[in-house]
Amino acid sequence: MLKQSYEQIRKELVSDNAFEINNLYGFLTFIIELVVYSIGFILLLHTIKFSVAYWILEIYMGFSLFRFYTIIHECSHKNLFRAKYLNNVVGSLASLFCLVPYIPWRNIHMAHHQWAGIIDKDPLSASLLDIENSTRLDTIFRLLWKLWIPLGLVNFVFNMYWKYSLVQLKKGNIINARMGFVSIGIILISQMILIFYLGILEYLILFMPMQCMFYWLVENITLPQHVGLLTLLSVKHPDPIPYYEQDLLARSINFPNNFAIFLNYNNNLHIEHHLFPNIPWYNLPKVKKCIQRCCDLKYNEIINFWQFITKLRQKDFKDIHFKALP
Repeated sequence: MLKQSYEQIRKELVSDNAFEINNLYGFLTFIIELVVYSIGFILLLHTIKFSVAYWILEIYMGFSLFRFYTIIHECSHKNLFRAKYLNNVVGSLASLFCLVPYIPWRNIHMAHHQWAGIIDKDPLSASLLDIENSTRLDTIFRLLWKLWIPLGLVNFVFNMYWKYSLVQLKKGNIINARMGFVSIGIILISQMILIFYLGILEYLILFMPMQCMFYWLVENITLPQHVGLLTLLSVKHPDPIPYYEQDLLARSINFPNNFAIFLNYNNNLHIEHHLFPNIPWYNLPKVKKCIQRCCDLKYNEIINFWQFITKLRQKDFKDIHFKALP
């Protein structure tokens, strides 16, 4: 998108109050999700293990975890509440459910937006360069990819977020490391309490399947948003790509409006989010409406999501990531 067009759209969005953060919407987003999760968990406690109802509830809970993950995303951008501390508190609470440390996720995600498209600078894509040069992981990743098993993502989350503080310590970033350890510690303490109360077997029976569903959703919903579009290296492109050009770096997914909210609070509108990352989730449809009138925008939208992800799964894992690399 041309800078002039971007500025014009931004003015329209400002006049439409699209950047306005509503604390009430923020509290309702978190409280409603907390109630949805609690109802499912109570029902799960009173359901016969491994029955049909048990598996339905585990899938239901996996969707809730995915939305908690999106709440972490909103808090990281300070889009859920006007006050920074409220975003940090709620983001940390949401992390207790999906088991993704909040501060490491927030810091890495902010770097992703700063360096989106520059594969060796964006921490989310820089790790792919290590995979590209690995022969030991070839067979494992290919098998997991073909079987739709998200263990590769589990490994990615552990290395990227759970080891974040150790990486920061090695770099001498003591403050980031300390904050990361606090986020990790909060999750570990909460899970130790649950294990002490429930016992390890009951804990695994209750929480493992919903975590698997959560990771399956994260991998299949978020991967198409950028795959094959990260094509630059900092040697030739040392500066960050400005927001008005980030329509080239993302895809949106066409879901029905109500389903998009149910699934992950409109995070399927990913082009919209990358162009205007400080607009809260409930105003992203306003962005879509504005940018679709722009003639110089590259709007890369997935119309048939299931067809897209199925074709993606049929391709070689390493090819879909690395054929677009320089």
